[in-house]
Amino acid sequence: MNRLELIEELEIKLGYKFKDINLLKTALTHSSYTNESKSNLENYERYEFLGDAVLELAISEILFKNYPKKTEGELSKLRSNIVCEQTLYSVGKSLNIGETMYLGKGEIATGGEDRPSIIADVFESVLAAIFLDSDYETVKNIINIILKKYVLISVKGQIFDDYKSAIQEFLQSKSITNIKYNLISAIGPEHNKEFTSELVVNGISIAKGVGKSKKASEQEAARVAYKIVKVNFKGE
Repeated sequence: MNRLELIEELEIKLGYKFKDINLLKTALTHSSYTNESKSNLENYERYEFLGDAVLELAISEILFKNYPKKTEGELSKLRSNIVCEQTLYSVGKSLNIGETMYLGKGEIATGGEDRPSIIADVFESVLAAIFLDSDYETVKNIINIILKKYVLISVKGQIFDDYKSAIQEFLQSKSITNIKYNLISAIGPEHNKEFTSELVVNGISIAKGVGKSKKASEQEAARVAYKIVKVNFKGE
């Protein structure tokens, strides 16, 4: 499937047809692509800034109107669970954003097409593109449809986002207690740093994670590691 077909498929999945397709193309363009192409193309970073705000406002309004008995604290917790990197990564994967976006060859070689922090950012950027192409009500309705199941499972308390605790409890149940996280790098400008951390078990690095904060990168490393150890210990 070529790029144009992938973009058309994304529009179908979003339930939205762009009037200005260049807005969507910009939302899908990673800085590595613009750097390698040495052109004046705009990448998605400014869109991600706007999309993050639009998403948070829309989810806040949806929760506020649909759950009038929830306290401010409860609503904040629900919103945090819904707008977290893991959730946005899952949504982005379901929209096939990884294959649709424009990435530089170097970023592709290092697994950028499936990096949670990138997929989550691009999803927010796509929401910004819809907002710019239409209006707030339109993008809010799309968010409501796409994220509806995550809102429901969050309200039911079923969103699972604390992989650090989960893997620690699992490894300790196997009498493994030498567990630590190392910060490998923090790259980028202050307002948009990308952190990479590793999870080290018994002196061996078993997984790495990337995120917008040190905590998020550790959670991502824990998520990756959790899947690995569950497979390795399966049947014991």
